[in-house]
Amino acid sequence: MRKFIVSGISPSNGGVGRLMNSLSERGKERGYSIITKRNDISLKKLFKDRKIMSFLMELSIRFAASILFSLKVASLKRSVVLFIHPQFAGYSLLFKLLRSENKVFLYVMDNGFFCIESYNYDALNKDECLKCLGSINSCYDFCKPFPNKNLSRFSNLNYIKELKEHSNKIIFLAQNENQKKLLLEHFGVDCNVKVVGMNTGEFYGLYEKIQKKVITNHDIVFHGSTLNAKGVEYFVSLSALLPEFSFLIPDSKINVEHYLRKKISNKNIHFIECNWETGLKNIVRNARLVLVPSLWSAPIEGALIKSILLNGNVAVIKTLYGYSSEIAKESQLLILENNIKNASRQIKHYLNLKYKSSSQRKSWIENFFLSNNLNNLFNIIDMEVENTK
Repeated sequence: MRKFIVSGISPSNGGVGRLMNSLSERGKERGYSIITKRNDISLKKLFKDRKIMSFLMELSIRFAASILFSLKVASLKRSVVLFIHPQFAGYSLLFKLLRSENKVFLYVMDNGFFCIESYNYDALNKDECLKCLGSINSCYDFCKPFPNKNLSRFSNLNYIKELKEHSNKIIFLAQNENQKKLLLEHFGVDCNVKVVGMNTGEFYGLYEKIQKKVITNHDIVFHGSTLNAKGVEYFVSLSALLPEFSFLIPDSKINVEHYLRKKISNKNIHFIECNWETGLKNIVRNARLVLVPSLWSAPIEGALIKSILLNGNVAVIKTLYGYSSEIAKESQLLILENNIKNASRQIKHYLNLKYKSSSQRKSWIENFFLSNNLNNLFNIIDMEVENTK
C-alpha cells in the first residue's frame, strides 16, 4: 500500500509546524509522500501595508493551492494515511478518505475532536471544561471555532458529530495516556487508540543539570501563547498578589492588554516580545520559576517539555486530564491550585526552598526521549497495517 502524510499545517517554526518539520523528514525516510496545505501570507498585513497587487495575488494563490490540496487528498485510495489537523486540512476530506478504502490514522494534536475551541477551557469558570466530552449538546453559546476561525460554528459542531459516527473506522494516535482516556470517554471503549508520544525534534540537547542558582532579572516567567486557555490571565492576576517577585511575559504589553481587554498597572510585571529563537530560551533557562499554566486538558506541550529540560523549576495548574498531571511526580512539577490566592502561597513557599537537581528528574527525562521517538509512531502504524492484512 502507498503511504501518505496529510496535514492541514505545513512545516514551519510554530506549534504543529515544528512537528511537521520532523515528521516530514522521518516520514520520507519511511516511504511516505507528504501532502500539506500551503503556509499562507497574512492578507491583513498586506492590506494594512497597502500592497494591493500582492494582496490580490495572495488571494489567487490561496484559492489555487487549496483546490490542488483537496484534489490530491481526494484522489487517495487504498492507501495508508497519517492525517493531521482536520480543522485546517478539512473534516470533509478526512471523511472522504474513510469512504475510499484507506487505512486512516488520525494523530490527535489538541481536543478539537470534542471541543470546537480545541483548547477545552471554560471561560466562565476559568477552568478545564469537559461539558462536551461524550456529547457536544452542552456547548456554550459563546464558544467559537479555534484555531481555524474561518470554520462556522454550525459546520464545526456537525463535523464533530460526524467524526463520532466514523470513529470506528479510524485509528487514533494519542500523545499520552490522559489524552487516550479522553478519546475513549468520548468515542467509547471500543475506539482504537494507540499512544505514540510527541517529539517536535527541538528538545534534544536542551537538558542541563542545574547545580547553582543563576542570577536573573526575572523571578517568574510565563511560557506559553498569550491565551487564557494557556493561563495568561491567571499569570497576570498572580503577579498582583506577589509584588515582591518580578514577573515576565514574552509578549508586548500592548498585545497582552489588547487580548485581556484591560490595562495592566502592576509594576512588577514586565513584557519582552520574543520567541524561543530570539531570547525566550535564555529567559526560561535563567528564571527562578517557569510557569506553564494551561487551564485545559493539554497533551504534550512543547513549552512544558522545554521548560523542564532547560530549567527544572516548573509550575503548572492542576487539571484532570492534562499531561502535566500524568508526569508531575517524576518530573518534579509544582502543581498550583486554580485558586490564585492559594497558588501565590504555594509559590512563596517553593521559592524559599533551595532547588536541587535529582536523579529522579534525570530518569524521567531519559524515559521521555525513549517513549517519545517518532520511530515509535511509524512502527505502530506498520504493526496496525500488518495486523489487518
